[in-house]
Amino acid sequence: MLKLKDNIKQDMIYYYLWLFNSKLFYYFIKCTSTVFNNEYYYFKSAYIEPFKLPDTNQDSQEKIINIVKDILEKKEENTWTDTSSLEDLIDQITYKLYWLTDEEIQIVEDSFK
Repeated sequence: MLKLKDNIKQDMIYYYLWLFNSKLFYYFIKCTSTVFNNEYYYFKSAYIEPFKLPDTNQDSQEKIINIVKDILEKKEENTWTDTSSLEDLIDQITYKLYWLTDEEIQIVEDSFK
């Protein structure tokens, strides 16, 4: 269970939702977590804690939060709405925030094919 401090703004939940749903985070879990039946991975705090949050400014956080809200809103409106372009945008932002090279991005992307 993710425990947030009392002083965390409600919008920051969307910020964490972005991170935990990014390809980069899932790639990290696939590389560091223990796999069990049907290629499911453990998401215990011991596996999550080493993945550090990137340094972001208020503008970056707000941009990410707004994109996540937009994705969730589209999903609520119509379950068949394609949000892949927004999800790809979030992944591109993630790669930039973590300063990944083109080669590193390709490794992450290839792991999802």
